[in-house]
Amino acid sequence: MFLVTTILMTLLLSITTFWWNSTLLGKFLPTYFNFGDLRLFFSRCGHCKSLAPEYAKAAKTLADSPAKLAKVDATVHNDLAKKFEIKGFPTLKFFKNGKHSDYNGGRTEGEIVAWLNKRTGPAAVTVNNEADLLKLQEAHSVFVLGAFSSVDSAAAKAFLAAASNDESHSYAITSDGAVLAKLGVSGDAVVVLKSFDDLRADLAVTADTTEDEISSFALANSTPLVQEFSQESAKKIFSSKVTNHFLFFTDKNSEHHNEVMNTYRTVAGTFKGRALFVNVPTSEKRILDFFGITEDDVPASVLADLASPSGLKKFPFPGEHTVEALTSFVNEFFEGKLTATLKSEAVEDADTTGDVVVLRGKSFNDIVLNNDKDVLVEFYAPWCGHCKKLGKCIWPENSCELINLIVCSFF
Repeated sequence: MFLVTTILMTLLLSITTFWWNSTLLGKFLPTYFNFGDLRLFFSRCGHCKSLAPEYAKAAKTLADSPAKLAKVDATVHNDLAKKFEIKGFPTLKFFKNGKHSDYNGGRTEGEIVAWLNKRTGPAAVTVNNEADLLKLQEAHSVFVLGAFSSVDSAAAKAFLAAASNDESHSYAITSDGAVLAKLGVSGDAVVVLKSFDDLRADLAVTADTTEDEISSFALANSTPLVQEFSQESAKKIFSSKVTNHFLFFTDKNSEHHNEVMNTYRTVAGTFKGRALFVNVPTSEKRILDFFGITEDDVPASVLADLASPSGLKKFPFPGEHTVEALTSFVNEFFEGKLTATLKSEAVEDADTTGDVVVLRGKSFNDIVLNNDKDVLVEFYAPWCGHCKKLGKCIWPENSCELINLIVCSFF
């Protein structure tokens, strides 16, 4: 079996439709590879090219794992893309015991490895000796290690429960005396070992420590204090359980960049697990445009609330980029003292003089929500042909007064 698997891994570097439909691959991958991750890509796709090196590194890391990685060029083997109903590129599919499902993990080597390990092995790998510990440190930029006197203790069980429910991070567990001595822990502890920031974070645990407490600790300390936004890191950032994002925009080639980075990194340490701090370089034009920021505005920052039921809320930071001012600003956000900024045209007196009231972002709540009348709102785009056709309809004179209804348009 080992020899056949090794040969197949070589073949999987370039899969053909014929191979897939033959017994060699179509049956072999789902049956003998209990677990496999298949990447369908478009050879000229920029995102596919960005994923390729991370995918290759993940395959190398998983060389001794039951999970195997493969790829298909959908421009050559379009039948396979149709077979699996591929709508965009790159798309990753996970195969387990002959059945496939969508991959919904991140796009970095660490995220791919963590996602697959959770589905193909134990929630936490066992560290039996110092060599195992060193191997984990070499393979992962960050992982969460449970160090216990007994892996059957209540604290260890809470740790394993947290590991089972976390698809983003890698977990390990140990009760080996030499490993505990190497770590320098006395008593049961959860240790986050990482190659960035402070390199390590410790949480002493007892029989009363809950799964949620361990999960919160792992989340807060497994994420870099400051992440740089890019197309590759976007999925990881936006899929985080932390939905308050403090985005600060800088020109990496400017003198202000390093100073601003250090300031925000200091502030980020105060809000670990509560807010993500994300540096957006000016090269990310679309993000700057979305938040209404120009290159002349940087350094600038916006606190974004992604979890608001009414949609994304933006809170631009108006002050000087100092630790004190930024910390106060974020605290006021969590205390509910800040008001979100709406992108809106100025309200005009003429908006309410016609039969159809014109709504703007700043007048929407007052006219639509904060009154005792029923409101019929047309949401339209000025360039939309159907909207233009509807706009030509003639409303009966004084209809709003007769039926206690306000008729509005909003764009």
